[in-house]
Amino acid sequence: MFGVKIEINEMSSIVTAAKETRKRNKGKLMHLFPKDYVVVDIETTSLSPDWGDIIEIGAVKVVNNEIVDKFNYLVNPTFPSNYELDDFTTNLTGISENDINNFGKSNAEVLREFLDFVNDSILVAHNASFDINFLYDAILKEFDYEFKNDYVDTYNLGHFYAFKKPEMNNHKVADFVKKFNLSNEAPFNDMHRALNDSLLEKQIFDLEREKLGDDWILESQYTRHSGKKYELKKYEANLDADESNPFYGLNIVFTGTLDRFTRNDAHEFIANLGATPQKGVRMDTDMLVVGVQQNNTKEPNKSSKQIKAESLIEQGKADISIVSDEEFLKMAAEIID
Repeated sequence: MFGVKIEINEMSSIVTAAKETRKRNKGKLMHLFPKDYVVVDIETTSLSPDWGDIIEIGAVKVVNNEIVDKFNYLVNPTFPSNYELDDFTTNLTGISENDINNFGKSNAEVLREFLDFVNDSILVAHNASFDINFLYDAILKEFDYEFKNDYVDTYNLGHFYAFKKPEMNNHKVADFVKKFNLSNEAPFNDMHRALNDSLLEKQIFDLEREKLGDDWILESQYTRHSGKKYELKKYEANLDADESNPFYGLNIVFTGTLDRFTRNDAHEFIANLGATPQKGVRMDTDMLVVGVQQNNTKEPNKSSKQIKAESLIEQGKADISIVSDEEFLKMAAEIID
């Protein structure tokens, strides 16, 4: 459990639902700089494992801080049948439906080769829980095997330790690329592609190592400094919460009907973890949690909040994780005993 300085309301609907949700028995989030590791990045059709598929995996193996091998495969989730890819994903990544169907391999083949490539290495990723959760669920589904490699999050290291505000206000990969003029020789350097982003994230990890020191390690994760209508209570973020928990510092919006917990309980829960509940999607929103949608917009099964979030993402104005309420509960379950 994270060493979060909070008081949990055991009667809260979200605590009850989270406890009933199966936890991912995955590896631990580490705060250190190993010399041997594997950087990994994935491209997906959604920001939630409940809805989306992995369509590309890229990785670079690092030994003694030097890249020694690379891994990059397109995935056809319906192999050998043709896969239908939406325009939003193609516009974001540059990966086309033809790419998937002509060059994509099956989930089983790519995931098996990926497991052989990483072996028991520590993994490094940007917003690591996104990549790790997708991979964990896909590997569990394909092989009934728990993917338990420990991992380091370059976003977490940059945001909370190496390049805190005001030195850097935002910490997306693109923000590091712009600030430090990063580039590489990957063929798709100007767009979201898995190998390209892995190479950039290796450079971000090097910058954080240089800033904090090769021997830096977080000594303690337990001491931090500082359809039914109803009125939403206002909750302020608990700044004394453990910064290493996956919600700390995020601006989070909920939309749709939340089947297993109330919105007030959700707002209280994330605020206790150091997150800020927002009523509407904005450019500074970090996460949108989506429940059951009503067909009251031009796009079926999407609320106006989700449509706005997707528009901001596509325009490059925001970096918002869109997750299902079930995926949110899985993340919450990892924090609660």
